[in-house]
Amino acid sequence: MRVFWELATLSFQRQLAYRTAHLAGLITNFFYGNDQRIHG
Repeated sequence: MRVFWELATLSFQRQLAYRTAHLAGLITNFFYGNDQRIHG
């Protein structure tokens, strides 16, 4: 049972890290894209 929990925790952390990175990328693209549009 303990192995199952360790695997579940690992996969959850990986998924959370992926989501956080994805969200950061979207935010960066949003601001950078707007910045490029404003400056021409």
